[in-house]
Amino acid sequence: MAFWKKRTINRPTQEASADGGPDVEQAVLLRITSLTDPDSGLDLIEDPIIEAIETVGVGEFDGNEIGADGATLFMYGPDADALWDAVDSALSRSALGPGSHAVKRYGPPGAREVRVDLAQRHHA
Repeated sequence: MAFWKKRTINRPTQEASADGGPDVEQAVLLRITSLTDPDSGLDLIEDPIIEAIETVGVGEFDGNEIGADGATLFMYGPDADALWDAVDSALSRSALGPGSHAVKRYGPPGAREVRVDLAQRHHA
């Protein structure tokens, strides 16, 4: 099934900020638990996200993790809200099913997170 095709992109190491300290890396994690269109594949969701992030220049797509219960897409950048705006626009025509959601994380693992439920917001 095309939905579960794995794609991995390696993240570069953290860059130093202007003051010499490491930049705080923020994240958007997109959890896809189901798709409303059985002919839709994960690449039909990932490709527009990658293009949107690159076009706006707000971060990078880092790949995905796939399991029997769905997939998680990983995106990183200096501003989780700006990153989410790019990702959200790319999801406007996606076939995300019930339970699918995004998490905006404002720092490293353990930092403040905001969950965005997607199934009700985006329709194919």
